Amino acid sequence: MPLGLGDLTHELNLRAVVLAQEARDRCAKERPIYIAGSVSNYGMRTGVEVTPEGVGFFKDRVAWTEAASKANLREQAAILAESGVDLLLCESTGGTTHRQWVLEACLTTGLPVWVGFKCHQDAAGGTPKVGYHSDEPLAASFEQVVTMGGSVVTIFHSPIAAVDAALPLVRSHWKGPMGIYPEAERKDYVAVHKDADEPDHVSPEEFVAKAKDWVSRGVQIIGGCCGIELEHIRPLRAALPKRLQAAT
Repeated sequence: MPLGLGDLTHELNLRAVVLAQEARDRCAKERPIYIAGSVSNYGMRTGVEVTPEGVGFFKDRVAWTEAASKANLREQAAILAESGVDLLLCESTGGTTHRQWVLEACLTTGLPVWVGFKCHQDAAGGTPKVGYHSDEPLAASFEQVVTMGGSVVTIFHSPIAAVDAALPLVRSHWKGPMGIYPEAERKDYVAVHKDADEPDHVSPEEFVAKAKDWVSRGVQIIGGCCGIELEHIRPLRAALPKRLQAAT
């Protein structure tokens, strides 16, 4: 690992699950709560140096081979499964190849798997594309990925406009359950943005209204990613229906 914590991989993943279990047992004994383990691929490239553009998480250049990448993903998925998560989130932020590696690793555990797609647009009204900066349209390989397996498809860590652009495509090619957990388009969690004091672009009221719209369009699972806070999530319990019909 580029952070020098490779020898703590098992301990950190196990501890994350234990903390989630403890929080669930303290706060939600009256209702079923399921714990998801996240497996992603941030920063991985095949046989080339990695320099995440504008994102200050890793300062050093690191290279991963395909074999090493797949082994790392399988290791994390297995640790999370053994630690007691109820399902796995394939939170792949890269292109199709890496998304398939993440999904393949998660499917080997036998747990339910949610297949995630991060989307962006180059300009307002533009074609939804996968990942942070890629030129790969979501439509180009969506079916190629979801036919590998998975019980839910999610659009995650994406600006709301990109979610809205991607939703019709996903619904036209996927008839199973769907989830959305967008970002609030914050400016303080990536170094590429200079105006870190700029407020979030999505207010709690706007988020609730948008969540209602997504549910009306067939989405069964709503959550939030970077910048979506408790103030955004709490009102959803009162604003959204308790049960929805199964996707058809």
